[in-house]
Amino acid sequence: MNQLDKKLILAPMAGFSDQPFRRLARAFGADEVVTELISADALVRNNKKTFGMVAIHEDERPASIQIFGSEPSVMAEAAKRVEQFNPLFIDINMGCPAR
Repeated sequence: MNQLDKKLILAPMAGFSDQPFRRLARAFGADEVVTELISADALVRNNKKTFGMVAIHEDERPASIQIFGSEPSVMAEAAKRVEQFNPLFIDINMGCPAR
């Protein structure tokens, strides 16, 4: 199956799409899952909790990681750091609508 043939993708949802939820989504039919919104700044600062949020269990693959930030150099460094988790892709959040 071609990657573009995938049908059901769990969207990244801050505070919801943690690892147990992603694993459940895969078990119940999601073709692919994405982590919740991950701070590039926290990754670059080696925040232990944040690295726990991006860990991908084999049960949830294929899985992708979404990072957000505002500084290009920090975003680039964060993307390099999450490569170790071998995500399907790294999603760059360019800013969600917010008040």
